[in-house]
Amino acid sequence: MGNYQAYSTLQMNIMQADINIIKADVNIGASFSRTQADVGKFYQDQSSYNLSAYPSIAYPVSQNQGFNGWTANLNLKAGIPVTMSQDGTSESVMVQLAEADMDTIRANGGVPASIAQISAFHVKVYTDNDLSVTNWSGYDFALANLAWIPFATASDLRDVDQQSQLIGNASIATQAQAFFNLGIAAAAAGLNTVGQFGLPFAPGYTDNSDTAQFVGDLGLMARLRTH
Repeated sequence: MGNYQAYSTLQMNIMQADINIIKADVNIGASFSRTQADVGKFYQDQSSYNLSAYPSIAYPVSQNQGFNGWTANLNLKAGIPVTMSQDGTSESVMVQLAEADMDTIRANGGVPASIAQISAFHVKVYTDNDLSVTNWSGYDFALANLAWIPFATASDLRDVDQQSQLIGNASIATQAQAFFNLGIAAAAAGLNTVGQFGLPFAPGYTDNSDTAQFVGDLGLMARLRTH
């Protein structure tokens, strides 16, 4: 996998143990909160190894925390049909994204998943769960080959220009729908950000504020207008 650093055998074993616990949660029908906490531990462990910035955004999304987490989950839940369980579908997506991340790392020989691979498995997980990809908040950014992972490492961005190749083409209408869905979710999440200006997230999974994420996402959305 080029010259990019791989996780050590010990680190791989720890992350795989985290995934095995998540799988056990699903098998025994553990509560959503327990499964959510175990998914969070997987991302926290991975983040602590400092090879990829992806787990630092995946953690708050999995825990529904902070601006990016609120936006992603509001967008996801808005796309869940009324005939499907919101909690059940949210848990399925959360679990499958973590499993896909670990599977990709293993396929890479221990090198963290790249941004294009991450975009591809997001599209697959949403599709496998009968959800519209337009309710994945990163969809338009990936189609435009933008670096949507905050503080992305060189390893993360090694194939940033290949995202659109891996996730396929989308009509103008589909892109517009994804932009609209993201805007609605971001606006709702932004209401939670008001009054929290400059307050940092808890240490351990990200180092920027809700407001910084809000401004950063607005910047990414503005860049979409040039594509």
